[in-house]
Amino acid sequence: LILYNVQLYRIRQKRDELLKESDWTEFPSVRKNKTIEWCTAWDEYIQALRDITKSTDVFNVRFPTVESFLPRKPYNSWLLDEKTFIWKAPKPKPNDGKTSPITS
Repeated sequence: LILYNVQLYRIRQKRDELLKESDWTEFPSVRKNKTIEWCTAWDEYIQALRDITKSTDVFNVRFPTVESFLPRKPYNSWLLDEKTFIWKAPKPKPNDGKTSPITS
């Protein structure tokens, strides 16, 4: 029981540290300029941190990362815009009327 309580204390310490590091994401002045994808990823990450002490096995806790809550990458070649948390194609979509973005 003592080991359990010590481990739970360590988990809470790390969780609290990670929550403090993410506090800036909750300011309205920050959120008003962010995408829904960005806000959702941070909201889900913060909630997962809050729920971490509900783990049934405190000796095998895996802390989440905000990246684990990003929308799924649509194609392997797409790149993440870290400011918006939106996946973007490596080349812009052509607007020359062609139906295929592949050019010769």
